[in-house]
Amino acid sequence: MKNLIFIYGDDTFRAVEYVKFLKAKFCEKNKGLFNLTEYDLEDKNDFNAVMVNISTIPFLATNRLIVIKHALKAKDAPVEQFTRTIKNSQSTIVVFFERGFPDKRTKFYKYLAQNAVKKEFKELAPWQQKEWIKRQFAKEGKTIDQEALEYLVRIKQGKISKILPEIKKLIFVSQPTISLIIIKKLVAPSYEDKLYEIYDSFLSENCASHILKKIDHIKINQSEFFIWGTIVNLFRNLLLIANESNKNPFILQKKLGISYFLAQKAFLLKKDFTQLKKFYQMLFDYDVKVKTGKIELKLALDLTACKFCEL
Repeated sequence: MKNLIFIYGDDTFRAVEYVKFLKAKFCEKNKGLFNLTEYDLEDKNDFNAVMVNISTIPFLATNRLIVIKHALKAKDAPVEQFTRTIKNSQSTIVVFFERGFPDKRTKFYKYLAQNAVKKEFKELAPWQQKEWIKRQFAKEGKTIDQEALEYLVRIKQGKISKILPEIKKLIFVSQPTISLIIIKKLVAPSYEDKLYEIYDSFLSENCASHILKKIDHIKINQSEFFIWGTIVNLFRNLLLIANESNKNPFILQKKLGISYFLAQKAFLLKKDFTQLKKFYQMLFDYDVKVKTGKIELKLALDLTACKFCEL
């Protein structure tokens, strides 16, 4: 393990998992947590305590490990003194962790860019996600059918944070190959997953009866307020996507602040902006009527489901 490591990127989940991996590897080698310390400097400027810890001799071990979160976001950071302390402490391994992409103009970033081992975690494109999932199964001596893989990614909206727990569960299946039947039996979609299936059905112009059936199924188990809020939010994003001329998923994600899963489905959008605006206005009108007591939320959901037929 190198003495200075810099971890950052938009894929926070994988970045955090990598930090956990480094900590576990260190603890295994050094027989425990005695020489492991973590600091979060975003809210609390505690650089003096960090520098003292970096300079401290390891306790009955070869190295110390210090994980420093959000140091580049901290105000009034004594960069020169801090970097000098790190340079003079060869027995301490320092891991810097930043959510997102740091400001490359800062002295701190320039120092880390030149001296640290950098590990950048970008949001994975759909094909990269699938390859990543295959590798996770391969580590355990298993494979996954393409059909099962597509289904798993779709019902979990391409979110690695949701997919990984399912992988950890599926690796204990006795069969060497994970099939669609196994996935459907062991991976239960949440209400949010099912609402995204409605979104998929809408984008691909599936029949209205299919969408109505999904909404009715969700209403059995979930709060109508949750369902309504999620539907409104989904179609707000859909309207924003329709109004953009550049449908590049990465550009849409950053410009609109939406998930990559939604952004990369923009090419499926077959409804024009006028239709979507009319539909979203209808949702807004129903929302006002619900809040003013003119109609019940259950009726608003039923009317919304029926309006799918007209789009």
